[in-house]
Amino acid sequence: MAPGLELRKIERSLGISHATVSNYVARARAADLSWPLPESVDDAMLDRLLFPRPAPSGDARPLPDWAYIHKELRRKSVTKMLLWEEYKRANLDGYQLSRFCELYGE
Repeated sequence: MAPGLELRKIERSLGISHATVSNYVARARAADLSWPLPESVDDAMLDRLLFPRPAPSGDARPLPDWAYIHKELRRKSVTKMLLWEEYKRANLDGYQLSRFCELYGE
């Protein structure tokens, strides 16, 4: 945060909420960032510093057969929801729909 700027002024100038500004300030502090940023910090690095990906949890859930899923989605009337339901019937401890869709997108 620039010296002397109050959070309310930042909120108004950017048109964002107090909670959002506070969140970004907390993330910057947690990442040990100060203003001005070093020239070596580009947008991609800043994103990684402010929004680090969680460490893998060692999740042992069974992965769907992505090649099969991709092939089946080409068929008329086949949806991700139908394929997820099929996957869940075969894998009761499998991923929920939202994570299944995220993983497919990746």
